[in-house]
Amino acid sequence: MFFKKPLLGLDLGSSSVKIADLKVSGKKAVLNDLSMVPVAKGAIEAGDIISPEVIASSLKAVVDRKSYKNYPVAVGMFGGAVLVKKITMPKMDPKIVHEQLRWEAEQYIPFNIDESVFDFHIINTANVETMDVLLVAARQEHIFRYFESVESAGLKCSIVDVNGLALANCFEFNYGVVPGTVALINIGASVTNLVIMDSGNVVFSRDIPYGGQLYDTEISRDLGVGLPEAESLKIGLSYQQETPQEVLSAVGNVNDTLAMEINNSFDFYKSSGSTQSVSQIFSSGGAIRTPGLVQKIQDTTNTSCVLLDPFLRVEVNPRKISAELKEQIRLFCPVAIGLGLRGGR
Repeated sequence: MFFKKPLLGLDLGSSSVKIADLKVSGKKAVLNDLSMVPVAKGAIEAGDIISPEVIASSLKAVVDRKSYKNYPVAVGMFGGAVLVKKITMPKMDPKIVHEQLRWEAEQYIPFNIDESVFDFHIINTANVETMDVLLVAARQEHIFRYFESVESAGLKCSIVDVNGLALANCFEFNYGVVPGTVALINIGASVTNLVIMDSGNVVFSRDIPYGGQLYDTEISRDLGVGLPEAESLKIGLSYQQETPQEVLSAVGNVNDTLAMEINNSFDFYKSSGSTQSVSQIFSSGGAIRTPGLVQKIQDTTNTSCVLLDPFLRVEVNPRKISAELKEQIRLFCPVAIGLGLRGGR
């Protein structure tokens, strides 16, 4: 696929929009710029765009400032708006899979298949009689709202992807095909993207309906303060400021919740018939820096957890992104970069 203009990677989150401007050529990628814009609370909820006009307004501010008008965009969906599932089908010619997939997919898609869009990727044909297929499906109405948000801002919606798969794309570009089974997690504001990869193939994907905002909610409830003050207390803890015991308890409880949800996802993955356990976790997202969270994830899952480095092979334009800014955006940009990398795939 060739785009005359760079393909922008657009990560629409519940609290902010990330736009990655990458130049991709073969095995080389350079991040020319990364824009982050706050999103009004409630405009996106659990991956569902509630107010396309609000999102379009936030995007248009960047489009006008960066002269991105009419640039092609790869946008990622997440949450309840999309389904990603590995299924097993009778072995057949790849040319007729899409036609047959409709009948197979109907039993897995939790919404009306006549009102959905679906695609697939064949990930394993080793078996003589069957093959493993990664099914991706989304409601048409959700896709339309993503299109509306992007196009109303003056951009061209060229690719609709899935945040979890974009995270995997970023990982594979930087780390290559890693032998064995690894997990990727990206803890956003309201949702945690979790992906399990086996020898380079995505074999499990789930969006956990909890993210960094859960800390604010718990602190607000336990201390009887507003959400802005709760967020300030959470940030203060990250900077090792003196913190009330109630904040420490609330943060600890959320750490427990997130770690347990990740572990439950691993258990579900293994119960689906996999014989391979996750050997390492690569993490991203702003909330991963929350004191005690990485350790709690490691203890609960009994698995090493390290930070995913989106700049292992992706270079940055030093004229636009300083060394200091590069460190500031490292945790926030893997999904946006993974989407932007689609321009070279």
